[in-house]
Amino acid sequence: MNPGQVSKPYKTLRLIQRTPESISIGERTIFLREIDHIYVVGVGKGAYPIAQALEEKLGDLIDEGVVLV
Repeated sequence: MNPGQVSKPYKTLRLIQRTPESISIGERTIFLREIDHIYVVGVGKGAYPIAQALEEKLGDLIDEGVVLV
């Protein structure tokens, strides 16, 4: 890991908020009653820390996922 890289997905974690009724990522809010499944798909060197953050915040809500780095 380069000295400039961050080992934890801190920036992404700050953007994700979860309540019992909704998920907010940045300024977008998704109401859980309006969705059936959550799939995480990521590609590229930034995909892994973002997927880590999503799993930390939404773990039990994620149905499936694939991340290629």
